[in-house]
Parts: sequence; structure tokens; C-alpha cells
Amino acid sequence: MHPLLSRPLRAAVAAGLLAALSAVAGAEAYPSKPIKIVVGFPAGGPTDVLVRTLAQEMAVSLGQPMIVENKSGAAGDIAATEVVRAAPDGYTLLFTTMSLVVNPHLQVSAKYDPLTDLTPIGLIAELPQVLLTGGTSPYSTLEDLVKAARKEPGAVPYAAASLGSQLATELFTSVAKVKMNPILYRGGNPALNDLMSGQVAMMLAPNIGLADLVAARKVKVLAAAYGARLSNFPTVPTLAELGYANVERASPWVGMLGPAKLSPDAIKRLNAAMNAALAKPEIRSRLQGLGAEVAGGTPGIFAAQMRTDSALWAKIARESGVQASIRN
Repeated sequence: MHPLLSRPLRAAVAAGLLAALSAVAGAEAYPSKPIKIVVGFPAGGPTDVLVRTLAQEMAVSLGQPMIVENKSGAAGDIAATEVVRAAPDGYTLLFTTMSLVVNPHLQVSAKYDPLTDLTPIGLIAELPQVLLTGGTSPYSTLEDLVKAARKEPGAVPYAAASLGSQLATELFTSVAKVKMNPILYRGGNPALNDLMSGQVAMMLAPNIGLADLVAARKVKVLAAAYGARLSNFPTVPTLAELGYANVERASPWVGMLGPAKLSPDAIKRLNAAMNAALAKPEIRSRLQGLGAEVAGGTPGIFAAQMRTDSALWAKIARESGVQASIRN
């Protein structure tokens, strides 16, 4: 310490240096406590299993527990709003799907802007969509279903697990040039139950956890809404193969985000842990077994995907004028 400084001044300078060093040490210590991941889906479902599988592996890399909290409802908006309002310290994160960038275009007054009020951490996986019908339905092929819809415009009902799911199905019906009757549900399980019982004829759903239902002949997979045939259903044609192009754009992704202004160190650590987990063969195998196609990559890649999808679904929402009554 400089000899000309008074004792009080020396003490103040020393305290300031100590505070600065402590701040640096604290920043380098991330994460120093458990990390919460807020999920907008019910516990126990395939998507919930996916995030828990990834979180468990990331926790090993980060050296801190990752605690998953399920806060379902409002098509994921309850979970997203909580993270938007959280401190940008890296201890409250969001695990969500493409509905994050779809929902604002379906609401009169959105509570947040996903492109500015959240920080992308990484794209985890894509969830290829499949077009399902019930196991006892009269439709053996997609063409059977399309013919029925053309014969009675607006009479054949389809299930939508959310407004975003309805919007994706409307993309298919517009390409197929058919009019069907949308029935909107509060989530995938009640929609799937009505599909299996024959109350609705069709459902566009993520290729997650369907193998057992197909094996039990409770549902039939008529087509894959994806850019390639699916490894777990290799004999099922894609919609593009059947003459319905561009519907694969309806297949959603799942990703991880934090609040706006998330610290660069937290972004770097979390993205690195995510990619390290996704690179492990056992994790990739587990996610693929759930029907997910592993992605990974940088926060910038994820941000670009969000912008592209937001623009696409804003256009489709304007053109489709989606409106429906919620049941169940």
C-alpha cells in the first residue's frame, strides 16, 4: 500500500480490492448452488423424461444438482413467464418447445416476447411429428383419411393438444386441400385418449413414447411429418413422399433458455454441459428411444432457429385465422 495514504484511506482501498476479488471469484464459481429448470409440461410424460435425462447428465458436468419443476398450463406460458421474471443469474432456466415462439402469435396480448425476454442456451433436439389415427379407426392409410375429409368437408374431427398443435395441423389440411373439424384439448394425454377411443379421427403429435401404443394397436402411424423416415418407424412414409410438401416444418424442437441478460459465463458453462451430455452415446440412445432427434450446437444457432420459426408461424397464424373452443 502506498506510504502516503492515510490509514482510513488504506483500509477503504483494501476493502474495495477485496470486494472486487470476491466478485471475480463469485463469477468464476458458477454454478455454486442447485439450478432449477422450469418445464411447462406435466411430470411423467415423454418430454418430461427427456429433460430429466439431460438434466441428470448436465448436473454431473456442472457439479451442481439440476432440479426439474413442472409448471404446466397455458400451453407453456406459465413456465415461460416465471423464467422471464427470474434473476439472470443462471439458477432459473426454461425447458420448452417450439410453442414458445408460436404462442405469442395466437394471443391477443402476449405477456412476453420470446425473442427479447429470454436468452437462448442451446437447441437440444427436434421432435419429429407423426400423423396418427386410432388403432380401430377405418383409416389404414393417409389417403383413406384424406378421401373421407374431402367427401364430408368440415365433418371429420381431428385432435389438437394446443393452439400450436392446431396451427400445425391446419398447415397440413391447407396443403392437402381439405377442411376438417378441430377439437382443442388441454394437453396431449386427453387428446390421445380420445383418438384411441375413436372420438376423433386424426392427431398430429410428436414422435415420443408411441412405440408401445403402436405395438398394442392402440394407434396407427399414417405418415411422418419430418424431412426423413423415422428410425423407429422405417416403413412409414413421410408426408412429402405422399405428395404433401413442407408440412415437416411443423415438427417442433425442444431447447433450454434463461432470462434476458443472462451472464455470458453462465451461457458458456450451460451450453458446454448440454453439448457434452448430448455427445454421450448413452444419452443420444435414450433420447432417440423417446423419439427425439438430437441437435445441440451454439446459442447463436438456437437464436436463429427461434427467429425463423417465429416469422413462419406469425404468417401461418394470420392466414389460418385459428380459433377453437377448449375442452377437457
